[in-house]
Amino acid sequence: EIVFFLDAYDELPPSALWKNLWITNNLEQYRAHEKIEDMSSGPDGKEEEKGDEAEGTKQGPTVNTSTLRYPKVLITVRSELLSGYSGYRSHFLPVEGQNDKKDEEVEAGHYCQELRFTSFGDKRKQYQSQYVALLW
Repeated sequence: EIVFFLDAYDELPPSALWKNLWITNNLEQYRAHEKIEDMSSGPDGKEEEKGDEAEGTKQGPTVNTSTLRYPKVLITVRSELLSGYSGYRSHFLPVEGQNDKKDEEVEAGHYCQELRFTSFGDKRKQYQSQYVALLW
C-alpha cells in the first residue's frame, strides 16, 4: 500500500492544469499486483470436470477488486481554482483505460472522495473550547 500526496495542484503551470494526474502519471502502476487464479483449469492446467450441470461451461478468472482502492492519492487544491468550473471533478477521478472496473468516470467515481477543509484562522481556540464543552 502506498499513498501519494500531491500538494498544490492549483500552483501547477497552466500547461499542466486540468490534466488528470492519475492518468498522466500512470499511478495504477504502483498498485500491488495479485496473482489471478484461473478457476477454469485444474492443477495440471486441464479443464476440470464439473459434472452434468456445468458441462461445457467455464468460469472466468477471479479478481480481487479490493486492490483497486490503491494506491491512495491525495490531491490538494485551493477552492478558488475549482469554483468557476463545474466539471472539475472529472480531472481528479482515478480512471484506468485498461481496467474494466474503472474505465469510465461513473465507475471511477466510486473510488474517489472529495473533502473540503476550512481555515479556522483566529477562531480555532473558540471552536476547540466549544467542541470540548459539547463532549463533556
